[in-house]
Amino acid sequence: MADVPAIVAGIQTRLATITDLRASDTWPEKVNPPQAWLRPDGSRPLSMNRSLMAYRFELWLAVNPASFRTAQDSINEYISSEGARSVEAALFADDTLDGSASGILQFDLDRYQLVEIDAVKLMVAVWNLEVMA
Repeated sequence: MADVPAIVAGIQTRLATITDLRASDTWPEKVNPPQAWLRPDGSRPLSMNRSLMAYRFELWLAVNPASFRTAQDSINEYISSEGARSVEAALFADDTLDGSASGILQFDLDRYQLVEIDAVKLMVAVWNLEVMA
């Protein structure tokens, strides 16, 4: 069985390569944009003896929507497949996530929306991330 805390730490390490992005391993007590965090979303066996598993996470990223135009411009940098602020590029630069996983099975943008968290409006992008370990 895989070490889920090590996978989470590996994801945080990859996100830390994005300048000025704060990364949390759990839902933060207070969101301080730009900030990303993980929400575990289940697991499934990839082998009969459960020696290889797939772990699913939701990866949330919030930016401050001081204006919707600038918030959308900011989110667009994070959801791009390449570039200095690309979450995808950061994760796939080492898809073993610091050696904690065999690789990333799935990474897709699920939603992009304005939400309210603790009475604060934020623009968020949410990805589905599935890791094989």
